[in-house]
Amino acid sequence: MAFFEKEILKQAARRVAYSPILMRSVIGMLQNQIKVGKYRFSVESPRITDKTRMEIFYRRYEMNEIQLLRKYFRTPMDTIELGGSLGVLSCFAIEQAQGRHFITAEADPELFQVMYKNIKNNFPEKGVVMLNVGITGKSISEITFAIPLIGTQGGSVEGSLVSSPSLKQIVVKARRLSDILEEYNIGEYRLSCDIEGSEVSILIDDPNSLRNCRQIIIELHDCQYGDRKWTIAEIADLICRQGFRQQDQAGAVHVFERQH
Repeated sequence: MAFFEKEILKQAARRVAYSPILMRSVIGMLQNQIKVGKYRFSVESPRITDKTRMEIFYRRYEMNEIQLLRKYFRTPMDTIELGGSLGVLSCFAIEQAQGRHFITAEADPELFQVMYKNIKNNFPEKGVVMLNVGITGKSISEITFAIPLIGTQGGSVEGSLVSSPSLKQIVVKARRLSDILEEYNIGEYRLSCDIEGSEVSILIDDPNSLRNCRQIIIELHDCQYGDRKWTIAEIADLICRQGFRQQDQAGAVHVFERQH
């Protein structure tokens, strides 16, 4: 009986700890600033849901990405981040770059402002390049991007190239990864990527952009690109065809390293 009582108490404590009302009160007392390690992040944007705030507060937000980044991005190297989102993972990636070039791109204009503020607050002296662009493999100037409506359920910090009733359509500037690398004179580099399926466009339409890439940490999901659906296994195979081998995986996050 004691075992079941302990389990009931644990579940009750968990419900209290993850209560949206409690979390809003705590975040309010913290003036909409959450500290993770040595970094402090602003979470006041209405685009950030209570769920995401709780994940950041309890160190669960992008946990797999942070752990794999610390494990594999261990040497100084130019780093490209595609899908900067709130700038949380960005700050850990900047640290791992160890003073080398760091370029991050985020398509969503609202999230870009959050990311910009968080990176600047934590790295005021660093010359980080932040681009408000959508990444595509095609030579086009704009793409249509879908972002969640305020107040809808689900991941409000994720955008998509696919339309749905809970998303609104916006047009954003588009850049190819290869053009970014050329503009900023990037040689060998490593890549952190979470762009909700747009990586397929890079792999199919701009594969030469990965020629000098040494490592990739990427979140993969089944996605729609062109006239077909791509599975995680198929996307991973596309990456391996570019000379990479999968080294590790944690949940949806995969690590690839170039074979010598």
